[in-house]
Amino acid sequence: MEHHPRVLLIEHVDATGAAALDVSARAIALRSAGANVEVAVLEQGHHADLLYDSCERAPKSIHSRHSGVHALDSLARTIRASGAERVVWAGSAPGGGRTAARALGGRSAIWWPTGFAAVGSVAGPLTAPTTLSAICSAHARDADGPPRRRLSLWDGPFILAFVTPGQSDAAHVLELFAAVASTRDGIDLVVLGQPHPSFESHARRLDVLARVHCVGPAPREAEACWLQTASCTILSSDAAMSGGVLLRAASVGHPMMAHTPAGALHAWLTEEALAWGAHGESIESRLDAALDSRPDVTAAVQRARTLAQRHDADALAREATCLVREQGATRRRAA
Repeated sequence: MEHHPRVLLIEHVDATGAAALDVSARAIALRSAGANVEVAVLEQGHHADLLYDSCERAPKSIHSRHSGVHALDSLARTIRASGAERVVWAGSAPGGGRTAARALGGRSAIWWPTGFAAVGSVAGPLTAPTTLSAICSAHARDADGPPRRRLSLWDGPFILAFVTPGQSDAAHVLELFAAVASTRDGIDLVVLGQPHPSFESHARRLDVLARVHCVGPAPREAEACWLQTASCTILSSDAAMSGGVLLRAASVGHPMMAHTPAGALHAWLTEEALAWGAHGESIESRLDAALDSRPDVTAAVQRARTLAQRHDADALAREATCLVREQGATRRRAA
């Protein structure tokens, strides 16, 4: 008789572009791999937003959802009470970070990487399966592709930025925007984050405050509209970044770039041939090239679409199967 392992899947919403609803695809993939899945979501440790939380509808597959100041204690109780044979921690922090170490309380688990960690993140105790292939492999693109094109939420061309106002990466994006805006009167910057006094002061000093707009973290439907109508997307290289938002940005057909040519995100874009520009070319010049649709940018955009196409539900199911098998083999060796 075939054994169906009981798996506790813990989804840590710890990155820009992540949301509780992302756990559904991973839970479905684990079930297709033969596991009986219990789902817990931890929404502690990221940038909470009341509007965002109220607009995002959590999937019915979630058995417990933990948020607020007592989220870790609540999750720890859920883990202790669970009868699952195996625990999978899905999140961007390496090895689950300190959060996994505290919540698990010594219980063994495997880490399913879901995105790029923030710069300076402290590694946790968990290891990822050697069989997992890439940073976007814990996600699946929408089978129907991006929703049909809609009217823009903004009047005129704009650059979309996934950064957190008030942090150093956001200040760098402001400076990058100011450099290209000086010769482009018609373009604005839309930031998917809440306004911050230091961010606004910096924009005022750069003389671009009237052209910079902080619209708050976007629920998934609004995010889709922003992505579909932007001229270019800039992603933070410093903050934790969900692999899901990388796939969504890759699929819409416009350039996406890291806010600096340093760090793991830019390295990944280069490795996947999704970056453009000659070696040593400035980040300002690369943004100009994106806005001008230079041929090497257009080619990178097409490669991004191809990459997004590869990450479908079947690919995610294969990743989940490898994860379940490797975790089972690890448990047998330990026994």
